Amino acid sequence: MNNNNLVTEYLEYLERMCRFCARTLKQHKRFCGLWENFLRKRDDKDILEAVPADLLAYIDFRRKSGRVSMKQVSR
Repeated sequence: MNNNNLVTEYLEYLERMCRFCARTLKQHKRFCGLWENFLRKRDDKDILEAVPADLLAYIDFRRKSGRVSMKQVSR
């Protein structure tokens, strides 16, 4: 499975099972893109290679950038 399929399946799940609205889905798609870019730039990884330490590093990076609210961090 490639990254595009994984993200697409995730978004479809959120839409069908969680009944997220289009605006919320758009935000989640954006967050997935930011996460993918971080992994590529930091360690040349894709989503399927990520480990928990990568997620913690990403959250710390976003928090320190000042461009993320605590609500976004919790997502």
